[in-house]
Amino acid sequence: MTTEIGELLTPAETYGGSTKGSWRSIDWALHEHQISVAGRVLNYIDIGRGAPILLLHGHGSSWQYWLEIITSLAPHRRVIVPDLPGFGASQPYPLATVSIPHLVARLIELLDRLGISECDLAGHSMGSIVGLEIAAAHPDRVRTLTLAGGPATSIMALFQHPVRSVRRQPRLALAVLSDMITAGLPLPRRLLLAVARYRWLRRLAFNSYVARPADLPADTAAELVKGVGAPAYFHIPLKARRYQPAAFEAVDCPVMVVNGDVDAFVPRRDADSFFARMPHAQRYTLAGAGHLVTVEYPQTFTRLLTDFTTHHRAAAP
Repeated sequence: MTTEIGELLTPAETYGGSTKGSWRSIDWALHEHQISVAGRVLNYIDIGRGAPILLLHGHGSSWQYWLEIITSLAPHRRVIVPDLPGFGASQPYPLATVSIPHLVARLIELLDRLGISECDLAGHSMGSIVGLEIAAAHPDRVRTLTLAGGPATSIMALFQHPVRSVRRQPRLALAVLSDMITAGLPLPRRLLLAVARYRWLRRLAFNSYVARPADLPADTAAELVKGVGAPAYFHIPLKARRYQPAAFEAVDCPVMVVNGDVDAFVPRRDADSFFARMPHAQRYTLAGAGHLVTVEYPQTFTRLLTDFTTHHRAAAP
């Protein structure tokens, strides 16, 4: 039996989060670090003190995706947020070496280098897949697992079986094609700045990702487009055919999933299939949110994440 807690929540906050203060008042250069992991530079944010939590961004993104969440968590937690290899300021690995297990190994190495033996983990979109793989392969390292905009299983299936997926899920295929154009290809900086500045361009650029693209704060949009044109963007699609996912049942830590009710990238049946195999997981759906659920309603997501991790930390023997 699937446990559905708070199946549909209506967030009581301004769409797109705060328009002043919060992350804007932080000198992020003080918290951004680089280390060499398996011969490549890995960029990451390390801020705050307390029980550690690892945040993993999605495909075509960067650590800035989590800005508002980081700011809310940092007063009480040590927050680690890497740019995944080949995204943001992290260097890519050669295509021949790219795989989900390779990515998992690099993140475990990061935790080792930072002296973190166990942490809470939250992943968005592709980060939700990576989070599941880490929790399955290294159960002793993950205290709780939170999936936002996930699990993105149909996206991986689209990369593996494109013709079949297009026939079965044309809306998803269109959203992924739009993502390849708007996030995968390197675009002129002038155009990216214009996207952040003008509401009508935000509407065009973010239409597939969020429910109300024109209402995203301009500076939030400016941070999000920093992930556009990443060197490793096409690595995962190119290598996806060889991806063999871990069994969800191998994940025995507490799991929470938070999705938007108008997510174009994660069909509802993805979540339904996941919960049929993970009956102990908690499930929340935010009304009026799309795929970038933590950007659209950051305060609501932070509250759910904090309550979830605090409850299970308190319940631990």
